[in-house]
Amino acid sequence: MICDFPVSYFVNILEQGEAEKLAYRIADSDAILMGFVELIASEKLSVRLGGLVCMEYIKDIKPIIFDLILEKTWRNMYSLPEVVKGDFLYLVSLSENYEIWTKRLNVLLNKEKKAQLKEIIDESLENLLIEK
Repeated sequence: MICDFPVSYFVNILEQGEAEKLAYRIADSDAILMGFVELIASEKLSVRLGGLVCMEYIKDIKPIIFDLILEKTWRNMYSLPEVVKGDFLYLVSLSENYEIWTKRLNVLLNKEKKAQLKEIIDESLENLLIEK
């Protein structure tokens, strides 16, 4: 199920220091909340970091929702700003779906031309191996 909330809804909750509370709301909803997907892809650092912290909670609370959000964000991976890609790749490295993400990251690594992003992809692959 996909529900649409404005990004401002999530930003307000995070600005109140309620990342864990938001994570439980998202996990309990059993839905991909589109505004939240935009939040973790935001170019604004404070917004994106709040989203990353929330995603870490979601991973611990309900890994299936975590992976659904990763899946939805991955669809836009090639259009994400470079700084956002790095943070997103960190989240990917936390996934328990080792086989899927290893394949995707290897494809991305072969296509990527920028050394800094290649290094981040390598780190994500290493982390997936450790988590396996």
